[in-house]
Amino acid sequence: MQNFTPPGGWGVILHFLHENRLAIQGALTAFFIALLFSIWDGEGWKRSLNAGFICGFVALAVVSLFDQLGVADMDWSFVIGAAVGGAGVDRCRSLINAAVTIFASKKGIN
Repeated sequence: MQNFTPPGGWGVILHFLHENRLAIQGALTAFFIALLFSIWDGEGWKRSLNAGFICGFVALAVVSLFDQLGVADMDWSFVIGAAVGGAGVDRCRSLINAAVTIFASKKGIN
């Protein structure tokens, strides 16, 4: 049986979405949870969208890391997205700052 590739650029786009569906699922989960929690806390729309995007990118990185480590055999993307989005943007930012500080101090960078 042959694979059917739709005409135009849709075949490439659909293939990309299928190959990266777990990372996209985790990022979207984190985005919407962070967005809704920020709105619930009374933040403005711009700050809520920024929080959603930051948490989405962090979840995308963590899901991709899990994929590189070989843990992607199980679908952890929804759990990772929910954990990152639920933790919120402030905790994600402080965790990233701590990781960069530790990395810089080990490399001798001020």
